[in-house]
Parts: sequence; structure tokens; C-alpha cells
Amino acid sequence: MICRNELPRDKLRGIGLRGNKSSLYCLQAARICAIVFPMKTVKYTRHAKNRMRLHGINESDVALALDNPDLTESSLEERKNVWKKISDRYLRVTYKEEKDRILIITAVKKKKGWR
Repeated sequence: MICRNELPRDKLRGIGLRGNKSSLYCLQAARICAIVFPMKTVKYTRHAKNRMRLHGINESDVALALDNPDLTESSLEERKNVWKKISDRYLRVTYKEEKDRILIITAVKKKKGWR
């Protein structure tokens, strides 16, 4: 595992980290995803990024849902939905597991959980 403190500042900039708090969360999310899906990169669709921004979801929340879901259900076209209760809302992440990557289709927060 790569710890943020082990990397020099110029290397952090090279991978897109600037040393602030949100960058640290992104690094933690990447570490969690590396544990859950070894050797697979996580790719977010434009739709997923827009929904995450709209609902106030960060990458560490998505990684937490993928790592330890409360419920996993199948969806359309080989997609899967994972649900995770975060505070008073339910996070639903829809993803597709491909050969070499995990493709996050969408992530939304809902008032009501799974059925």
C-alpha cells in the first residue's frame, strides 16, 4: 500500500493530488478499491460524476459501498446495484464489472432504501 506520507510532493502532483483534505479522501478511496477489486481500475462515467456532484457523494463513499455493501442486487445488462446506508440516506451505486476495470454507471442518494 502506498501511504500519502511516503510519496514526495512532486509525485503527489503527478497523480493529481495537491495535499488537501479532499485529495486524501480520493487516495483512501483508491486504496479501498484496490483491496476490493485487485488489479482493476475504477472508471467513472460522466453521468456518474454528474450525479455524485449533484447528490454530494465523494469517491470514498462509493468505495465504502463497493467494499462493504448492505445489499447487493443484480440490475440490467450485467450491472449490479450495491446499497449502503450513510447517515439518514441510502447510497445506491450501479456498476459493471469488466475484464480489467470497474465501471461506475451512477451513484445516487435516496430517502428510501431497497425494497
